[in-house]
Amino acid sequence: MNNSSLSVLALMLVLLVSNQLNAQEQEVIIPYNTMVVCELTGTVTLDDKPGKEVEMKVQRDVVVNGKVVIAKDAAVYATIRVNKKPKSNYYTGEEGTGELLIDIISVKAVDGTVVNLNSCYFQRYAEKNHNWFDKQRRWVLAGGAVKNCQTSVKTTVKVP
Repeated sequence: MNNSSLSVLALMLVLLVSNQLNAQEQEVIIPYNTMVVCELTGTVTLDDKPGKEVEMKVQRDVVVNGKVVIAKDAAVYATIRVNKKPKSNYYTGEEGTGELLIDIISVKAVDGTVVNLNSCYFQRYAEKNHNWFDKQRRWVLAGGAVKNCQTSVKTTVKVP
């Protein structure tokens, strides 16, 4: 066999293997309102500004028709919308209410497709002397806090 015959044979083998790999992928539709359990993995302090990304992950695999479409531990995109310190009114001495609002926006499917979540958020209100804060000025929304979210639209993903 000469070099050109070997090159053609190698190219045919590569094409055959790539076709078999592509044939093994399936398209699966993630239905609207599919449950995605999101878990807080980071902490939020009173000094964190709105717009800051919050560390979250998917707590368990999301399975549709026997196929994992969103993997456990996939990163969740979430940001702080409101982080307001509780304050006392200087004139009246009345306590003001603090507020924390974290929007949980989306997650990536196993093929990298962004899957949007439906109006999902963590929200806390607290008075100045309330036990929602620790000594390091962190909201007591500890890592491990869980929120059940749902997909906002049906999304097609490719799974192996």
